[in-house]
Amino acid sequence: MLMLPGRPGWGTCYYDAGTGRPRETVEVTAYAPDGSVLARLAYAPSPASR
Repeated sequence: MLMLPGRPGWGTCYYDAGTGRPRETVEVTAYAPDGSVLARLAYAPSPASR
C-alpha cells in the first residue's frame, strides 16, 4: 500500500502476480486505519486458464 499526500488522505496498491496468470482466485482488501474495509477486489481466472 502506498499512501499519497493530500487531503483527504488516499493511496494506491499494486499486486505483482509474478509470471503468468494466477491459477486460483486472488483477493486484495484495503483497510482503513480503524480496521474497516475500504475496498475489496477479486480476480478469478476462467476455468480454461487454471
